[in-house]
Amino acid sequence: MFSLYRLIITSFFSAPIIPFDSVYEIEDSTPHIIIWAAPAMFFFVLLEWYLSKKLSRNLYETKDSIGSIAVGVGNVLINFFLKILFFTCLFSCPLGFRFIILNNLR
Repeated sequence: MFSLYRLIITSFFSAPIIPFDSVYEIEDSTPHIIIWAAPAMFFFVLLEWYLSKKLSRNLYETKDSIGSIAVGVGNVLINFFLKILFFTCLFSCPLGFRFIILNNLR
């Protein structure tokens, strides 16, 4: 059964199955694209805003900008508190029982 599953997965996705033990090696060898992508995106948004103001095109409205920023900040805060709640429930409970114990963390 497992070999059939492996055959279906590898033939469907056309990629070999990566062993779980080598995930950290792959993660360390790949470049961290977000480190360069986030500042570039921020720069180009500011450049677009500046050119819009300079050319008097008025592409940005203050209320829309405040709304977009509020949605982004709200998303970050909700995700942050949900992660805190998840890890609090995962690693401890009122009876002192841990659902999971991680020993060999990197």
